[in-house]
Amino acid sequence: MFCRWPKVILFGDTVCEHSFENGQWGAILQNKLQRRCDVVNRGYAGYNTECARTILPELVNREIVAEVEVVAMVIFLGTTDSSTPGEKLHVPVETYKQNLQRMIDYLKSVNIKADKLIMVSPPPVNENEKTNCCHGRRKSDALAGEYSEACCKFAKDAGIEYINLYQIMRQQENWTKLMNRDGITLSLEGGQFLETQLWPLIEKRAEEFELKFPNWEDFEKYIPSPRQVVSPKMIKQLTIEDPEGLIES
Repeated sequence: MFCRWPKVILFGDTVCEHSFENGQWGAILQNKLQRRCDVVNRGYAGYNTECARTILPELVNREIVAEVEVVAMVIFLGTTDSSTPGEKLHVPVETYKQNLQRMIDYLKSVNIKADKLIMVSPPPVNENEKTNCCHGRRKSDALAGEYSEACCKFAKDAGIEYINLYQIMRQQENWTKLMNRDGITLSLEGGQFLETQLWPLIEKRAEEFELKFPNWEDFEKYIPSPRQVVSPKMIKQLTIEDPEGLIES
């Protein structure tokens, strides 16, 4: 038997891939949603929106959405796109916006509507870090800001909730401590800061989902004696499905 847990999907690039590291933002979200929803990490280091839109149909399709409920999907792309022009992974800002539109159109076509989506803009770049480097070239904070603005404007026009991570991080005192030594990705403190911004948006989407299975203190009354046949009512209370008709009526 398989319990089809509701899903929160994290889709993005490097910052997303590393979000399940100890104490990082994806791990914190999963901990808060224990026994209510699964948090699924679909982050791919170094991916830009050209890569992301190509693989999206393999990650989310109509069959998957029909099987499990998608509670929320976080889209966190743009850091790689805003690489230095001329770099292999650079995507012009207009193409970046077109790729976002293509992905949103696809998600809507498989029944993931705008109210399930949360977009996160690229974070700022700490240009003072000596190790600030992307494939041999330094990244630009001005470009990061441009792509962040494009992301937020796109989300607003599309009716999608969004987090302007670039802006809110820059508003923090000593904001550079939120970045790793590469000046590009989020430090542990930066990831935890992002989670505080994301959680209210995810919590309101997940609040209708109760804890799966009773707490241990209340579990005894649900356990049948060795000779007792498990009833359909018990199965419903335990939220276990019986697709093969194994439960006796």
